[in-house]
Amino acid sequence: MYRIVMPIYVCDEVFNRMITSLSDSVKAAYSTPGGAAQYPIFIGAGDSGNAIGSRIVATIRQTEDAEIVFYPLDVGRKGEELSAINPEVLKGRSVLICDSIVNTGKTLSRLKKRFQQLGVKEVRTLTIFLRRGATFVPNFWVSDINKDEVVFFGIDRYPINTYNKGNVRKLGRSHCGLEMDCGKQFIHSVIDDYYFRQCVDPTYCGYVLEDGDSIVGLLFFKHIGQHQIYLEALGVSSTVQRSGYGSTLVKFFDDYCGMNGITNVKLHAHESAVDFWDDTEFVRTGLEFVSPMYGKFYEMEREFQPFSA
Repeated sequence: MYRIVMPIYVCDEVFNRMITSLSDSVKAAYSTPGGAAQYPIFIGAGDSGNAIGSRIVATIRQTEDAEIVFYPLDVGRKGEELSAINPEVLKGRSVLICDSIVNTGKTLSRLKKRFQQLGVKEVRTLTIFLRRGATFVPNFWVSDINKDEVVFFGIDRYPINTYNKGNVRKLGRSHCGLEMDCGKQFIHSVIDDYYFRQCVDPTYCGYVLEDGDSIVGLLFFKHIGQHQIYLEALGVSSTVQRSGYGSTLVKFFDDYCGMNGITNVKLHAHESAVDFWDDTEFVRTGLEFVSPMYGKFYEMEREFQPFSA
């Protein structure tokens, strides 16, 4: 079954304590008996790593008059991450690569190898959170997290999920016998059809949007992989369209994907609905087809980064 993702919210006060603790550990690790600390070149791995590394460097500088070199890296440029750093600066030096969360360890492992190839004397790694099951364990880390836990940094107030129109409910037997006509022939108006498919194939999942005793919206999709969904139907009753009910269904679907670790969603948008899906960050894949009965459809997809740090 699909597991619920548990978000972890880290407020600024806790985050600052983590940074202070990491800074103290780094100072102790690079101190020499009776002498000044020999600090490494600090490297930030990606945006979050840059934030962690620069904060640690700033914290150390507050208490010591130390000359510390810091380089931010764009880890998305695989093979070119170090292009902005003069290799001569690195030779014979120590390097400390900073990140915020180590999920698998592939990025840190790849960067460590690249620095070693450039003649670095020693490479150590640092992170705040280490995901259980990671194949690479950093030299410095604060806490471990489960596979289904995700982290928000810099939270002073908890983000509240708000659905302004109607009530979302899981499609169930009590909805059988009801209808919801959204004015699209390719979205069935008979709710029983969707309930039957959900019962026969548990990879299908349906939700309805209720307003009083009426069903005013329908969401129906299929899990086609551990982290992938095919969105089959999202419709709102023709009597209440352009009233905010569609936005509620889209917002709920976004939250569902975040809670269930979904990273990719595909759908086939009818030519009349392409603009709607464009506005919700779906992009065309280039594939399309024409239905003799319903008209032209475009394959679209969206990449999700659920509860990213």
